[in-house]
Amino acid sequence: MKFDHKDYFPKVIADGAECPFEVVAAEQKTKDGKDYIKVVLKALTPDQKVVTLDTILMFVNQLGDFCYATGLEDKFLKDEITAEDCLKREGKFIAGVKVDGPYTKNIVKKWVKRKVSTATESKAANLELNDDVSW
Repeated sequence: MKFDHKDYFPKVIADGAECPFEVVAAEQKTKDGKDYIKVVLKALTPDQKVVTLDTILMFVNQLGDFCYATGLEDKFLKDEITAEDCLKREGKFIAGVKVDGPYTKNIVKKWVKRKVSTATESKAANLELNDDVSW
C-alpha cells in the first residue's frame, strides 16, 4: 500500500463547530514584555469526543471575549484578571482549523458570549418600559 504519512493529520473538531469547554489549566506568562494568559481547554466535540487544546489570551479583545464567554466580565471591567480566575471556567467556543505546513490543528476561532440571564433581561425590560424614571 502506498501512502504519505504527512497526509494524516485529522481534524478532531470540524471548522465552525460550537463546542462547550472547561478550562483545566491556566498560566500567567510574559513574552517580549507583554503579559498574557495561556489556557488549556477540555472540550466536547459535536460527535461527543473529549479533546484538549490550548490558546493564549494576549490582546485585550481576546481576553474580553473570553471573559464574556465564561462569566468573568466583572473582573475584566475592573482590569484584574489572573490565570487562577480562569481555572474551572466553562463556556463555548467556535472551533477553527489552522494549517501550519504539513500539520493541522484546532484553534479557538471565536468565543461564544454567554446569554444574559432571564432576571437581568427582566430588569432591563422594566427599566426600558418605566416612564417614571427620573434622570
